[in-house]
Amino acid sequence: MGSNMQSFTGPERFMLPERFPSQERFIPSERPTGDAPPSSPSSTAVYTPSMPEIAIYINEGKQPLTPRSEAETARQAFAKTMEDLERIAALGADWDSYGSAPPTTVAVGTARRLINTVYRDSLLSARNPSLPFSVAPLSGGGIQLEWRGETNTVEVEIGPEGAFGYLLIKGAEPCVYEEEDSVSESRILELVRSVQR
Repeated sequence: MGSNMQSFTGPERFMLPERFPSQERFIPSERPTGDAPPSSPSSTAVYTPSMPEIAIYINEGKQPLTPRSEAETARQAFAKTMEDLERIAALGADWDSYGSAPPTTVAVGTARRLINTVYRDSLLSARNPSLPFSVAPLSGGGIQLEWRGETNTVEVEIGPEGAFGYLLIKGAEPCVYEEEDSVSESRILELVRSVQR
């Protein structure tokens, strides 16, 4: 780090989802030294008294991402995810050319609620905004949501009646697979949070 940056104690590194621009976030475990923002205009540390102190870097650390631009990026990504879900909700019968029924209203509503819950929780916990890597229809009237982390992936299947199932993929090759049907929403939320850590 450059000499014009504030010092942080014990930073933790998180990566934003692939939907976001290439960037890294450093979230300090303690407040930065001093009670005022950096005085140098060239500093890349971002200080906002009303929210957790965050230093964010994009383009290999050459350009700071402000809380305002970060919020706008997250808002746009969230809107795009919801647009994808609405396009899936508008599918008609035989959308896959194999006679499948379109996603049910229950499945779409359950997917919308899950996406909202995960996204809101990620913002409240000061982690990077968490959105599914992909949203896809399933034959039979269901929907699949996929969240990816640095090493693990979880595919969440929502049945036509709103029932949850999942496939958890752990690590790189050789991968470890874990799957289960008819699980609670709280279990799904636990799995999604675990892959995002």
